[in-house]
Amino acid sequence: MDIGKTVNATGRTTPDWRSALRILAILLPLAAGLICSFIDQSLLLVSWIPYTLGVASAALLRSWWAVLLAPAALSIGTLLGLLAAGSGLNDITDPGFVAGLTFFALLALLPAATGAAIGAPLGKEIERVTVGPRLTQG
Repeated sequence: MDIGKTVNATGRTTPDWRSALRILAILLPLAAGLICSFIDQSLLLVSWIPYTLGVASAALLRSWWAVLLAPAALSIGTLLGLLAAGSGLNDITDPGFVAGLTFFALLALLPAATGAAIGAPLGKEIERVTVGPRLTQG
């Protein structure tokens, strides 16, 4: 038996894509936040984009950790994009900065977390249907 392969219920070997999908699940919202920071920051405030990123990330990750990781990766990507574009972080005592941060959390991070909460069981169900019960050989 090859290392890195799994045996499903039918006895066929399939490649183990779990780690590659987990890396992609984190890179997807990270890259989207980075790209949207360069194109137009208001793209992240359209609620269906962070929601879709949350669903896709959680479905790829297939874990409840996606509810924390997808919004965190989205916000880290957004901050890295803002820093790379040359617009640094404002003074934290500025009321406009606090209002903008609250606005971003409500319109971008909350839909991403909600989408991840829907995507995690969806990803588990897709894995159950497509792969079936997996048997590992030792």
